Amino acid sequence: MTFPRTRLANFDLFIIALLVSFAILIANIKLVSPSRIPILNADQRRLLGAEHNSVAKALRSGRGYSDPFRTNSGPTAWVAPIWPTALATIYWLCDDKEQNVVEWSFTFNHCVVLCVFVLYVIQFRRDTLKIIAYFVLPIALVANFSELFQKTHDTALLLLLNTTLWTWTHRLVSTKTGFHQQSVGRKASWGLFGGVLTLASPILGFSWASCSVLTLAQLFRTDRKVNELNPQGGFLSGSLLVIACFAMVIAPWTLRNFRQFQHLVPIKSNASYELWQSQCSDADGVLDLSFIRTHPWSSHGVGERSNYTRLGETAFLRDKHDTVWEDILSNPSDYGRRVWNRFVAALLWYQPYSPTESKLMIVTKRFWILFPTVVILSQLLFRADHTAPWYLVSLTITLSCLAPYIAVSFYERYATPLLLPRLLFISYGLSFIFVPFVHSKHVCGSLSSEQIFLS
Repeated sequence: MTFPRTRLANFDLFIIALLVSFAILIANIKLVSPSRIPILNADQRRLLGAEHNSVAKALRSGRGYSDPFRTNSGPTAWVAPIWPTALATIYWLCDDKEQNVVEWSFTFNHCVVLCVFVLYVIQFRRDTLKIIAYFVLPIALVANFSELFQKTHDTALLLLLNTTLWTWTHRLVSTKTGFHQQSVGRKASWGLFGGVLTLASPILGFSWASCSVLTLAQLFRTDRKVNELNPQGGFLSGSLLVIACFAMVIAPWTLRNFRQFQHLVPIKSNASYELWQSQCSDADGVLDLSFIRTHPWSSHGVGERSNYTRLGETAFLRDKHDTVWEDILSNPSDYGRRVWNRFVAALLWYQPYSPTESKLMIVTKRFWILFPTVVILSQLLFRADHTAPWYLVSLTITLSCLAPYIAVSFYERYATPLLLPRLLFISYGLSFIFVPFVHSKHVCGSLSSEQIFLS
């Protein structure tokens, strides 16, 4: 059975624009009058990603990628290079006026949210099912309000890239042709895109690699001749081309890091600090507002910043590495407990980031986290269509994004780029409730994935 592809109607655009505009209005009211709307956290849009902003200012001052903590501390690989470079470019365009940079970054956040919401709505095959989207979108806005409308971190960039990864992978998995049958240009583009993702965030690079494996798994399942190497470019040569293009993108940054630090730092250097932070500086392994007080960038973290400046980045991180691994090896069960806590926080039960967070926000975020996990497990255990392209791609990206954070360090901001997969999981779960009311005369039980989403 085939189903018509829905179009994005003017009414859909109106609803999406209305919701985002209302969120912007609420955020601006909170900015102007901090005492109003007490259910919201304090506005932090002027931070511009903290360390990212410090590195961007160093770039504009001619010091290169350096000084992540507001002091002249020398070269750094503490953050991935793309967002600081983008911020430095915006500073250049705005004549180094920080308020203008904040406004540009804030506008970028809104544009990304609009694009993701539009992509989400057009996934529905039937116009009648879009009422699910109109119910889920406000939930998404509330659950992600602080990250998308009150901050100007690299979150929107990662959300945009992650959504692009989902779209591209979904197209590859949905097509009946194998990956080795794609043109040379498309293979090269896939490799280049993977490099860009990795330079934006190593976690996104890991997700890209996971999606590549998924496309290959689909290829082996649908094409028995993948091992045939032909002059036109077969499986092996295509894979080598992808890897070469990927390496070409990340090589300059990796070589720069090796030259500066005299040891291999592929993208970011601060993994040891992230692990130390969740293992030695936090009570349960799930970061909350209290960790800011010890962070080197924070005004409260003067001691850590002083140590970083005095020792230099390499020695500072080596000290954290030695300390945290001594702690883990001496008490592995405590590390296991913290990993479990992060697993619960990432996939099952939201743990408040701030002690003043409102009950409405907490309840909404707990639904936002728990319900997709319930849908994932239900689909695996009880449904026959768990090989639907949207499900496989969403599951792969969700798990590959969260797994490194669960192993090392996690708090709510890290899961925000999963906006689209979570929207789809929630919508699919709600279809079991909604469909019988709308299609009771035509459908017995709930619709399959193929009848709900484009595949």
